[in-house]
Amino acid sequence: MEDGEINFKTILQAPASVLSTDLLRPYLLVGVETINHYLPGLDKVLAGQETPAAAIKALETGTAVH
Repeated sequence: MEDGEINFKTILQAPASVLSTDLLRPYLLVGVETINHYLPGLDKVLAGQETPAAAIKALETGTAVH
């Protein structure tokens, strides 16, 4: 949060011979849904309305998976 860098990675370890659209779709959707979740906070940070730490806290309060 202090260096201005944003990272997100999804990993799937599978032999190339078994890769298919049906196998990849859930992994791609996780990435899209993650971006959708965090984008409002990123917008607020970019607009100078919140600090990165405050934006993350606001987005993750009440949404944590236990």
